[in-house]
Amino acid sequence: MRNSCLTTFLAVFLCLFLSACGGLRYSKCAPDAETFHPRNIAVLSVNAGPYEEEGGRAEKIITEVLEESGWFETVLSPGSIAERIKADISFAKIVEEYLLKLEKVSFSDPDLSRRIAADIGVDAFLIARVNFWQYTVNKKKKEIAKVGFGMNLIDTSTGKILWTCEHHEAEGYLIMKPDLDGVAEKVVKKMIDEMPH
Repeated sequence: MRNSCLTTFLAVFLCLFLSACGGLRYSKCAPDAETFHPRNIAVLSVNAGPYEEEGGRAEKIITEVLEESGWFETVLSPGSIAERIKADISFAKIVEEYLLKLEKVSFSDPDLSRRIAADIGVDAFLIARVNFWQYTVNKKKKEIAKVGFGMNLIDTSTGKILWTCEHHEAEGYLIMKPDLDGVAEKVVKKMIDEMPH
C-alpha cells in the first residue's frame, strides 16, 4: 500500500515538474544575436489583430516586463511612440512605411529602421503581435484561458531581425476564470527571459 502511494505521488510530481519546465513554443535567434546588447529599446508596435480591445493592456504588460528586467536604460512604450507620431507627420510616415513593409513582405528596411531609431534614440525595436487573448474550450471540452504572443527583436542599425518568438499558455478552469492579464504577464515574462539582450 505504501509503495503504491509513493509511486503515485512520484508520478504526479514528475508530471507537474515536467509541465513546469516546458520551454517556448518557438524561438529562433540569428547567429549574431549573442553579441547584440542594446541599452535603449522601443516597443514599436503591438498588433492586437482581432483582440483590439486588449491592445492597450498588452502594450502595458510588455512595456512593464521590459522595464522590470533591468536590462535597458530606456524602454519606450507604444504610447510614447504614438505621441511622437501625432506630433510629427514625417516621422509618422516613416514608421507607417517601415511597419507596412515588415508586415506585408517580411522586410525590415534598414534605412527606415535607422531613421526611426535616430529620431527616438533607441538601438532596438521589439515588435509584438497578440495571437490569443480569450476564454475558450479545447478539444477535450475543457474550459481554458488562452493568451499568446509573437515577438521580433530588431537591431535598428542594420534592420536585422535578431530574434523571433511565438508562445502561448492555456490555463484550465472549472468555476473561477483565470485573469487574462495575469496569464498574459506570465507569457510575456517567459518570452522576455529568453530574449537576447
